[in-house]
Amino acid sequence: MKNLLLTLSLFSAVTFSCKKEEVQPEPTPAPTPVVGPITLGCSYNNGLTLTNHNKIGSGVDYIVNCDCEITGGKLAIDTNVIIQFSTGGSLKIKDNAYIEAKGTPSKTIVFEGQINAPASWRGLFIESNDPRNSMDYCVVSNGGSKEYTGYIGTSSYDTKANIWVSGNFKLTNSTVTGSGGEGLYLYEEATLLTFSNNIVSNNAKAPIILYAGEMANLSVATSTFIGNTNNYIGLYSISSNREVAESVVFNKANAPYMLLNSHYFQGNLTVNPGVTIKSTASKALGIFGTGFIKMIGTAAEPITLTGETSTAGFWNGLFIGTTNPLNEINFCSISGGGNSVPYFQLSNAGKGNIAVGFLTDPGLLKIGSNTTSTNSSGCLLAKYDNTSSVIINNSTLILTVPCTYN
Repeated sequence: MKNLLLTLSLFSAVTFSCKKEEVQPEPTPAPTPVVGPITLGCSYNNGLTLTNHNKIGSGVDYIVNCDCEITGGKLAIDTNVIIQFSTGGSLKIKDNAYIEAKGTPSKTIVFEGQINAPASWRGLFIESNDPRNSMDYCVVSNGGSKEYTGYIGTSSYDTKANIWVSGNFKLTNSTVTGSGGEGLYLYEEATLLTFSNNIVSNNAKAPIILYAGEMANLSVATSTFIGNTNNYIGLYSISSNREVAESVVFNKANAPYMLLNSHYFQGNLTVNPGVTIKSTASKALGIFGTGFIKMIGTAAEPITLTGETSTAGFWNGLFIGTTNPLNEINFCSISGGGNSVPYFQLSNAGKGNIAVGFLTDPGLLKIGSNTTSTNSSGCLLAKYDNTSSVIINNSTLILTVPCTYN
């Protein structure tokens, strides 16, 4: 027994004395924090996440000094991020990319110039058709340093803007200010999916320019347009026929709508109380096809159609080329028309503030008792083709017998 215990003791001693000592791994050093802003590259095709990493000094997180293009993946921008652009800097969302910039009321995302002055960088370009393109609680300021070619109908139009859109885009709860031109310019192919609770202010031209058929999601009731040099909502039609194919509703805004070229609506046209529509020189507002026109204001909120200036004959007027029985205007003030007949009309057709009927398109219009027509260089009320067109005139403020042309 003693020999057995001695053997076990010797075995244990040998075993423990031969046990390998454990080696502790070296600790991984903590990454060195980035101090100051990061300069972005000029091309990213697999997405990018921008974080609020710089808490010191100006708090600027990123610098862009080129045309930075995101061509694939998601550009995710966290709350409180500040991105500054050099004079030649811009941000373009293209091809298969999309932007998701989601701030909060107290932690907005800022896109601004390195120079704190209007038109100090080029701007943002939303060119991809991804419906996820969205900016919420963002501030875009002092862009629009370079002209790009847009179109008003078929005519080229040189525009500078804080934001150019030719794809799908949502803008909410954001401020767009200090552009060298427009706040936002939307190309014909753009789709404005959402526009609400925005402030577009202090831009060198108009707050926004867009195709009239894209107004369905333009929430003017919740948005503010203020302090812009041309403080109007600029609208254009397309094609050589100045068409607007979609049904359109004009809602009351805190700025007038401006027709930048003639508009001939093919669908239903509704103008709600309190709306003011102005026209640039020698342009027209008309409706054709089978749709209706309903422009019915109230005593407290009448509807105004006029020229950009109050000169008689500054614009062409309102033209009706549809016999839809719902056609009606009331509590409307129409003035300054009579410059010319529509471009496709005979030269001896009726010029006036209101013209009903065209060559092959008879018209029907019911005029309510509270409608006025004034300051025309032609007729106050004109009717083309006395046998086919119908005017039901209940207004004592407009000549009972219209000018007639055949």
